[in-house]
Amino acid sequence: MRKFIRREFPYHADLAAAIVIALCMLPQLALGDAAPVYLGELSLEELSNLQVTTASRKAQRFNDTAAAIFVITNEDIRRSGATSIPEVLRMVPGIQVARMGNDRWAVSARGFAGRFANKLLVQIDGRSIYTQLFSGVSWEAQDLVLEDIERIEVIRGPGAALWGANAVNGIINIITKKAGDTQGTLVQVGAGNREKGFATLRYGGEADSDTRYRVYAKGYARAESVDMSGAGVGDDSRAQHAGFRLDRRIDAGRRMMLSGETYESHSRDPYLQPSLLPPYSIATLNTEDNRGINLLARYDYTLRDGSAATLQAYAENSRILTPFLIEHRDTYDLDFQHRLLLGSRNDFIWGFNYRLSRDEIAAPLAYLQIMPEREDFQIASAFVHDEIALVPERLRLIAGVKLEHNSYTGMEPQPNLRLLWTPDATHTAWAA
Repeated sequence: MRKFIRREFPYHADLAAAIVIALCMLPQLALGDAAPVYLGELSLEELSNLQVTTASRKAQRFNDTAAAIFVITNEDIRRSGATSIPEVLRMVPGIQVARMGNDRWAVSARGFAGRFANKLLVQIDGRSIYTQLFSGVSWEAQDLVLEDIERIEVIRGPGAALWGANAVNGIINIITKKAGDTQGTLVQVGAGNREKGFATLRYGGEADSDTRYRVYAKGYARAESVDMSGAGVGDDSRAQHAGFRLDRRIDAGRRMMLSGETYESHSRDPYLQPSLLPPYSIATLNTEDNRGINLLARYDYTLRDGSAATLQAYAENSRILTPFLIEHRDTYDLDFQHRLLLGSRNDFIWGFNYRLSRDEIAAPLAYLQIMPEREDFQIASAFVHDEIALVPERLRLIAGVKLEHNSYTGMEPQPNLRLLWTPDATHTAWAA
């Protein structure tokens, strides 16, 4: 009989140590002073001038994007009454969100729904949160302070030429507020018949005139769902999250940001376990524990001519513990991009990315086997993207290609060609 030992790790102690080390190594980090945007107070012209970044990896007007993009602002989130990110995404046309249990979600675009659906890239502040295990998102492990989200940009349609192979059906980019926009103390407490209890504590302060920070902790406990007879199905859940963000403005053109989070979630859901005896399946409860810690650092540099560069590094240690699968994963990600303004007609962006995912997976039950139990998965990519003004302010050609090499299928080219026509200030037509 094989014995599997579950080890406990002091994540909160690790996060505290990581914060101290990071503060010593990166003392100069980004200040922002953006004001909140309320869509209901904007005119149609002001709406078209909203700044978005996901469509072309740069800040541009909403009306200048050659993509089917939808933006959820912080005011939209506040008015929705949602308590989780999947609930917020229900506002997006073309995004399918299904609640499969108390803490189980199926979020997808273009009709490809399912709890383990992939091909939808989800990012938080430029950090991809998909799990390498099934190339999807474990939504039960993602729980931000919703008041700290500045906006959510959603693109329905392929974006692989800029963001990689996982962005086939769409991109969800969650952008949080800068620390300078979350100063002061926030306390939030609530309870209900399904939301048994939830609480959030966040504090934002400043170290000096150029440095802002915030720290937060939140948790929730949700009651089990009930079936048609009114009986409970045992899918109760609970989670705790704690994290920080630190921004510093070095000078007029240089900014740095450091953020980190530790989390732990516990959930259960009913499933059918295979059996060799009639009726060949046994109804049982699957218990899942998600634990992790992550740290992200980003450096932005802007020149007077408008060109800009961004270097970002990210590391995460995560664990998934279930009765039939135990996964331990370390992820390291490095991303760089450089924007150049070549003359008056060319807006050129190039960059590269390297991602290493190292896992160790065990299968305690006899009917499931993972081969190999240990594996390193690597993705290396480079891209070029050029936006050419054929007719200034009226007609633009967008062309680019991403070359991506992964450990499974080798090199994969991903081209992109788009034409954007803006006949006037209120209309835009594009083809891809």
